[in-house]
Amino acid sequence: MFRCEVAEYLKIGTTMLIVEMAEAGQLSHAPHPHSVVSAVKQINHDTSLKAKIRMKGGAELTAMEIQRWYQKQAQLFIAINPDLKEVYQPVLDRWIQVLDTLEWDPEQLIGQLDWVTKKSLIEEAGRDQPFEVKKRIDLGYHELGSGYFEQFSAANLVTKIVKAEDLERALKTPPSSRSAQLRSRFIKSNQSENNQWTVGWQYAIRGRFRKQSRRVFDRFS
Repeated sequence: MFRCEVAEYLKIGTTMLIVEMAEAGQLSHAPHPHSVVSAVKQINHDTSLKAKIRMKGGAELTAMEIQRWYQKQAQLFIAINPDLKEVYQPVLDRWIQVLDTLEWDPEQLIGQLDWVTKKSLIEEAGRDQPFEVKKRIDLGYHELGSGYFEQFSAANLVTKIVKAEDLERALKTPPSSRSAQLRSRFIKSNQSENNQWTVGWQYAIRGRFRKQSRRVFDRFS
């Protein structure tokens, strides 16, 4: 579970960007690990970022080199699709900044990436301690309310992306797109009904099985 906002932002943002690229057919030459399971294990245990991952075709790449491949493809993709720049340029800029920092001084990312933050915490608080103590520190980092991450946050050692007032507004105000507004209006207006509704992003379904009736949000007001 990610606790750092930067890590969560990059996870969601880069995944959306990569999906866009894949659907556009720009990843046909992407590097593929010879064994995905083995590669994941190897990367997860390599805090030095120097382990070589065997790829299909015989090449060997580090996790950083794989990230850089996708990052450069993303730069090209945004350059040839300027309509996507407003959404994805901030994601790309943050991605490049994090990769650059990982290469020259990972500790500068304490409070931005969870694995860097936990590594620093375990090395300091768990120095010369047995594995069991280090494991408790690892788990304690994620505890809600009073965990180590919460202490980092309280000490202003965590990089914030979302302002508290923006989060509060997002919880109560739907996006400006018409379907999102209709969805929000529909949920509010039907809260007191006894009918069973299943509400998705684009439609609402009343009832079950053959007795279903469907409403599509971009077709009614």
